[in-house]
Amino acid sequence: MASILIINLPWSGHVAPTLPLAEALVKRGHKVSYINAEEYRGQIEKTGAHFIPYQEGAMAHKKTGKIYPAAYDTALFQDEKFDLLIYDFFFFPGTRIAEILGIPSVRVFSQMAWNKQRISQATPYFVLCLLAVNALVMPKRNVKHMGLTKNNRTIIRSVLLDKPALNIVNVPKAFQVKSETYSDDYQFVALPYDDLVDHISSDDYVATSVSQTNRGRIPYDKMKLPIVYVSLGSMYTSKSFLKKCIGAFGNKDLSVVINTAKVPPAALGELPDNIYAYSYVPQLEVLQHVDVFVTHCGANSTNEALYFGVPMVGMPYLFDQEFNANQVKRLGLGTRISIVFSGKKRLYNAVQEVLQSKTIQEQTKAMQNRLKDEGTVEDAVARIEDLLA
Repeated sequence: MASILIINLPWSGHVAPTLPLAEALVKRGHKVSYINAEEYRGQIEKTGAHFIPYQEGAMAHKKTGKIYPAAYDTALFQDEKFDLLIYDFFFFPGTRIAEILGIPSVRVFSQMAWNKQRISQATPYFVLCLLAVNALVMPKRNVKHMGLTKNNRTIIRSVLLDKPALNIVNVPKAFQVKSETYSDDYQFVALPYDDLVDHISSDDYVATSVSQTNRGRIPYDKMKLPIVYVSLGSMYTSKSFLKKCIGAFGNKDLSVVINTAKVPPAALGELPDNIYAYSYVPQLEVLQHVDVFVTHCGANSTNEALYFGVPMVGMPYLFDQEFNANQVKRLGLGTRISIVFSGKKRLYNAVQEVLQSKTIQEQTKAMQNRLKDEGTVEDAVARIEDLLA
């Protein structure tokens, strides 16, 4: 069997989609080594893979400009001979490492795949964000250190011009923008989120409301239906946004589970009885109980909602979220509203629109059923083994 090296970045949205692949490769008898930050050791080791921390130590990735050289140097420091490299598309020096090691590589997209047709539809804001991130993670000293060329020194040029023989896309093809423009070297995968529950931490979380102050499980059986779930991730969630949600949904004829992220629930004061605010929410569990998801439309959140058949209200603010939210609306899987200009009334009305739309409910269920006929992790493993043959 093969010895396979996986390199990834210390961001949960990029790590989580690779866990089923790592586990499937291990089950097929391959030896899998996985480079990442120490905080992901537990999740990675649950797959059966051998965890390798960044060479510069557990804190190297806390400084954004050091993430890439830390991962790069760690890969080249290994004494073991690897047969294949698998790397996240955002870690675009992956092809350079494969070149140095003299082995083939496989690229994994943790979001919709990019090609010229899709990039041509990108807004100036999207491109500007990518350029800003690129400048942050790949300053000139990193480019020189890794010996990158004009084709792989920026993420856009790397994605378009530095393509390996196999690209695994952890997004259902039925949801991919311009899916018809992708050739056979792209393997689309509908991830098995039921299995991912076993890999992603489900620590205790705290609820604060008039009726609920104890640590413990979310009391779905005691909630008034329908149930709305609100989570915009940690980057945008703010006290003002959470207050807007409380004003929009408080004391209404429904229940709301809110992920407060970095905002302590206690900071929100006394909550209406129908509002359940948590600083940590086990999202894969919650999505199996709710009727609509108010989301920033990050790749993982969107895919999880599709898998569990939950219609969405998209409130995108960065990167691929705009594409995902537009696709949700275009495919009739929900609606989208402005994260900046939508007030309490607009937010409430958008949720009601989704809850009351028979078309949205039917389209969401149809998409959920379509995922059963999509590519699987096992299909991706088969493609990898063909590459190794």
